[in-house]
Amino acid sequence: MKRTHRSLVFGVLALVLSAGAVLVTHRHRPDQRSVVPPSLWKVEAPLTTIGVPDGPLPYVFGQVSAAGTLSDGSIFVADAGFSELRIYDQRGKHRLVVGRKGRGPGEFSRIIDARRIEGDTIVVLDRERLRRTWVAPDGGIARTISADPDALPPGGFPRMLVGSDGVLLEVYLAKDVQPGLSRPLADLFLLRGRARIDTLGQVALNDVYRPKDNPGNAVLPPLARLPAYAVANDVVYVGDMEAPHIYAYTLGRETRRIPTHVKPRYVDRGDAAAIRSHLVDRVARNQRLSPQQRRTIEKMDIPSRFPDYASLAVALNGDLWLEEYVPSHERSLAAGISRWNVISLEGNQLATVELPSGVRLLEIAENHLLWLFKDQESATPAIALAPLTRR
Repeated sequence: MKRTHRSLVFGVLALVLSAGAVLVTHRHRPDQRSVVPPSLWKVEAPLTTIGVPDGPLPYVFGQVSAAGTLSDGSIFVADAGFSELRIYDQRGKHRLVVGRKGRGPGEFSRIIDARRIEGDTIVVLDRERLRRTWVAPDGGIARTISADPDALPPGGFPRMLVGSDGVLLEVYLAKDVQPGLSRPLADLFLLRGRARIDTLGQVALNDVYRPKDNPGNAVLPPLARLPAYAVANDVVYVGDMEAPHIYAYTLGRETRRIPTHVKPRYVDRGDAAAIRSHLVDRVARNQRLSPQQRRTIEKMDIPSRFPDYASLAVALNGDLWLEEYVPSHERSLAAGISRWNVISLEGNQLATVELPSGVRLLEIAENHLLWLFKDQESATPAIALAPLTRR
């Protein structure tokens, strides 16, 4: 078995990593609150890559919900497309598979999330009755627990696991439909065990645009801000891509606010024109653009400011990683690079890390990163594990 089962580091990923390492820089900002010297962190080219467009089934992914590592370096991957949990050794060789499509014991209808807890046990969250399944390192099922449907808040949408048995629930707050640009709210709850429900707070959901002549037709506008969630242990981190801080919720403790250090960028006339032009071109490439579609784009309200960041991730030690937002019409200038700003729990800006664009960080450990990416040609998902050196 090769160290990399079969490399899927094509296109942009190959270009970025061809030099053997990903560039990592630190940028000092006037509003920086660091009280410790800034660090330079280095991300090397991936040691292990798992995933192929076609080949042995254990190496073909459908839809990856979560992934992580165990204490011996093994890699687990929760695949919602195949409704199974797969475990590979640290070199990427498939070891075992747990589960299959179904609703019975040891089966999954659709995996939402998976997380390692103490003793290398993996907790898997399934959409079916919000069932949590504890999987031992050898693949055995330790126990399961399902939510009491009578205890759940109506319309609760499961987002992710929290701690060893918690589930973050998002409940949309309905209101009268109005034309134009709006951003609805949602209440956040935490399910523990079968029936314990705790209230965390509120979050702004994604921006929505409703045309005046057809307010029932809601669309996602350009520059739409989205809710961002991340979890480390029992702490839930919530951002809305607009507020100057991230909320850190811990049951029984006061909510913390961690500054993002992002300077707002507002949309001017030139930005608005470029955004609409790019959207017209993108729609026209995928389908024939009708006069009605063009008018809708030309009249569509656009948020007055850019999202403060593109995504949120949290390291196992609690450091926050914020991916800088690059609007679609400017991404060609980014040269296949995404920039992540690292912030400590105390709000200190630690470093800026540059990674290949389009990756989704799945695990940020002390000495490695685990990310999901897609082959540009086949859109095949794959997992990459790369060494991380903090300096």
